[in-house]
Amino acid sequence: MMWWGRDDLAVRIDIPESTTKSIALHECGHMLQAKVYGPYGKGTAVSRIGVIYGAHGTSGLEQNADCISVYLSPHAQPSNIGAASQASLWSVRCGGYKGEAAKSIAAGKRP
Repeated sequence: MMWWGRDDLAVRIDIPESTTKSIALHECGHMLQAKVYGPYGKGTAVSRIGVIYGAHGTSGLEQNADCISVYLSPHAQPSNIGAASQASLWSVRCGGYKGEAAKSIAAGKRP
């Protein structure tokens, strides 16, 4: 978990290391979202990223954080948008303009 507008990240220690790495990458994706949209920009991020991902509420932020993790490490595994056994969902849901949005945030730019 991360706290929007803070530089804090928390990951449970009672899960397998391989899962911990992917979760940490996902949470780093959220930290990059917060950096790009600013400490008071969560509402803007939810709206804009929700439109890009066709999502409601904060589920667009979750999908985008998973996609960002792809660009942070080739070892990342899907955490929210598909189980590891459904890795094909990741390429579908992180392709095209969704992938470009993730790349933009990873590069420090708003999509």
